[in-house]
Amino acid sequence: MKKKLNPILALLFLIVIVAVMIRATNNRLDYMSEGASANYGFETSQIAASVAAGHGFGNPYPLVQTGPTALMPPVYIYLLAGIFKVFGAQSDSSYLVATTLSALFSTLVCIPIFFLGKRVAGNTLGLVAAALWAVFPFAVTASTGRFAVWDTTLSALLATLALLATLRLCDSDRAGAWIGYGALCALALEVNPAILSVLPFLFAWLAWKLHERRGAWLRLPALAGILIVLGCAPWSARNWVEFHHFIPFRSNFGLELWLGNNQYEDHDQFPDRRSPYSNGLEAQRYAKIGEVAFMREKKTQAVEFIDAHPSQTLRSDYIRFAVLWTGLAARVQDVWPLLPGSVRFLLVLNALFVILGWLGLLAMFRQRNPLAWPFSFFIAIYPAVYYVTHATLRYRYPIDPTLAVLSTFAVYCAVRATVRPFARASAGSATASEPQPSLASQ
Repeated sequence: MKKKLNPILALLFLIVIVAVMIRATNNRLDYMSEGASANYGFETSQIAASVAAGHGFGNPYPLVQTGPTALMPPVYIYLLAGIFKVFGAQSDSSYLVATTLSALFSTLVCIPIFFLGKRVAGNTLGLVAAALWAVFPFAVTASTGRFAVWDTTLSALLATLALLATLRLCDSDRAGAWIGYGALCALALEVNPAILSVLPFLFAWLAWKLHERRGAWLRLPALAGILIVLGCAPWSARNWVEFHHFIPFRSNFGLELWLGNNQYEDHDQFPDRRSPYSNGLEAQRYAKIGEVAFMREKKTQAVEFIDAHPSQTLRSDYIRFAVLWTGLAARVQDVWPLLPGSVRFLLVLNALFVILGWLGLLAMFRQRNPLAWPFSFFIAIYPAVYYVTHATLRYRYPIDPTLAVLSTFAVYCAVRATVRPFARASAGSATASEPQPSLASQ
């Protein structure tokens, strides 16, 4: 007897196919009109080219050869280096392969989004949230352009899988599941260390849920934590051998902090202008004193600037906050008349997406949904590091799948609140119209 096709999974498969087609079409049109973006991938591409050429994991800047680096975590770099090895370092063919892979990662995010939505409010919510991700413009365009050859979409996939695994794990006492969770978190950290900001809160929530069920609330999280340490240890050991300093993930925080907090007036809007990637003087200084000393020097300069200019720093933090959530670094009334209609539409769409996402989280808390806390950790804590360094909409991308689920949930709650009074009124009318039994029949 043939098994019946699950209609829910069939719809999810259809959504994934639509997502693939949209992203493939977008990438193709972008390449036909623009070609391979100049300097695509920036430091990521430079390091990957060095690996592919046999010069080791290093040389992040095109202006100088500086040897080993810990500027980036290793996983995506080696993935890109493999592409360069086969299709040519920084070639057009490699660009097409890398952006296609980026589009695939973005497409696969539909699957964990569906299961997240299903856990929150059932299959319908999961399907609608996955469909939203399939067509949402900002989800689609991350796989094209200069920044497409980056870990952005892979980070989104792993962050969403980590959130889904967290929600599933709160009901599990199986050691194997916790070991897998630790391995997944370790992989995510070796792709995008910013996810580390969320992990302590996720682990604390999981421990609390285990404690409520009288489970092994200390042993199982500790087991997952050990797997994270073991998974990240080889990269940390490599960095210790190369630099004689403990660098668990990447070395660049001092530079990023300085790029967003320095004496130049436009530091909160155009930080990359003074990056060693594009600034010869900074590149020479980096090459002269070495990566560790350079990063320490930049961190010291940034901290001194922050201490001396607290009000200016707060203003810059606010601007970065606005950039991350709205995409605008200036007051709306100043720039709105100058923007093309298509850009206005995208900005309004993004604002609606963000507002609905936060309203969805509020609705989860109001309904006392225990899953609200892990969702809140991602959208409230993950972006914090970008408020103090520098920000673009692209940096928010790893938590946009979480926002997709929450924004869909907000609409779901609004529809239910609207429909429920009519349903009650209809039920009341039906009851009132039913014939009452007569005394003779009693």
